[in-house]
Amino acid sequence: MVEQQAVAGRLRAADGQWSTVRGVFRTWRDQALVAQAFMDWHHIDQGAGTGQSGPGPFVVTAVREGEGATDESRVEHVLRVCAADQGRRCRAEAISRTGDQWMADLVVVDEPWFWARTGEQVQTNDGDPRATHGGVDFVRLLTPSTVPVGFDLTATAATETVAGRVCDVVAATPREIDPSDFSIPGAEAFGMISGGRDFQLCLDRQTSTLMRVTKFIDGDPAEVAEFLEIAFDKPLEQGLFRPLT
Repeated sequence: MVEQQAVAGRLRAADGQWSTVRGVFRTWRDQALVAQAFMDWHHIDQGAGTGQSGPGPFVVTAVREGEGATDESRVEHVLRVCAADQGRRCRAEAISRTGDQWMADLVVVDEPWFWARTGEQVQTNDGDPRATHGGVDFVRLLTPSTVPVGFDLTATAATETVAGRVCDVVAATPREIDPSDFSIPGAEAFGMISGGRDFQLCLDRQTSTLMRVTKFIDGDPAEVAEFLEIAFDKPLEQGLFRPLT
């Protein structure tokens, strides 16, 4: 059993426990549950935009159970990934996508540069650090040092094997939002959509990186980020991080 008081320390130290990573990464979410959690977390009135009272300049629509929640609300991405330099250089290439199709086919980051290819079109920030790009959120599980800032962590006696790695299971509950402090992370610490009060972390025993994070809504899995395969500290070809053209 992981001693509760040591969990935060392990997460803070994880960023420096690996030199390179190569693997296969999967994200999955039930869009209906995730949208419900987003609205609950941000106190969005579901009547907003319909003439009823409700804050905010945007509307999030949730499909509630019994009102059309089907397999169509499930979104899944599987990526071939690699990273080095504590995530400052990384690459994510789509293997398969189901549902939401916004993600690029290939994203390469060599900070401060990024390149993203979708079809034959390549987007770049030309090295401007003010412009960033999604698609490499797997790095957040490999660099979880900010998680203790935003979450109360409870060690458990359970273990799971994820991507061939023995992991300690940790329960995580986000702290209350301080609207004036955007440095306190919520679900975004795991590359997930905001919302949710119940998270389960699978903490690799050797590196203290996160092999799997699951967000539960009313006891049901709503969002999962996990490694299906992973190898630490193996040589990576430098060409993996070269600019896309």
